[in-house]
Amino acid sequence: MSSLIEFLDEKCPHWRIAPLALVNAHLRLHGPREILLTSHNQKAYGVIQISKFNSSFIFGKPGKKVSVLLHFRQKWGITLRYPKDRLVYLANNPGSLIPAETIQMLPI
Repeated sequence: MSSLIEFLDEKCPHWRIAPLALVNAHLRLHGPREILLTSHNQKAYGVIQISKFNSSFIFGKPGKKVSVLLHFRQKWGITLRYPKDRLVYLANNPGSLIPAETIQMLPI
């Protein structure tokens, strides 16, 4: 098992700064992958995509909005080391934005 950041750095070295359309097209070529969301201890499967948002992205219900950074600290007890990295989602679930550092790649 390896981290998603290691996978991205190897397969798409400029994922942090390259144009999103280019990065996501490149990632689609790798096809669907099984990942482990370490914060939830939950497996997921799909094509990895990169969002334009980082962990300062605000989400939630009116009056209860919170940043991804704060959500991970409060709900999961995880202090993100790379809060400026783009968030990740699976193509089949574009609304779930997850910090790459909290994802492990499962073996094919």
